[in-house]
Amino acid sequence: MTRARATITIRNGATHVDLRDPDTEVEVRDYDAAEASRDRGERWIDEQGNTCERYFVTATGESASGTPVTLGLERFAEDLRDHAGMEAVFEADESANGLHTLTISRVDFYFGADGSGYDGWGRYVGGNDDA
Repeated sequence: MTRARATITIRNGATHVDLRDPDTEVEVRDYDAAEASRDRGERWIDEQGNTCERYFVTATGESASGTPVTLGLERFAEDLRDHAGMEAVFEADESANGLHTLTISRVDFYFGADGSGYDGWGRYVGGNDDA
């Protein structure tokens, strides 16, 4: 019998996720959350247009692999590539004082890594890239 990597227990309206494999990451979508928790995730709209609180959990606790801001920008870049056929790349800054960069068709758009929002844009000038 195969051993599950995760067990999700729902009891009295509370959900508990138990991860047995340290390399497992679980996406949690809480459709019952009344308000977004600043400690976990933010309100998010799923593929069907339903609102939920979304966050990620690893065996060691809350995932550090992405914040709601970086996850949203990664998803946006993915959608631009997959659905709009545009060249888009997202690069997260590890420092909370830095800037995340979303490059769309060779134009860089900067977002505060501390979640403060859009910070401006820039474009490489020179060589053959300014065509």
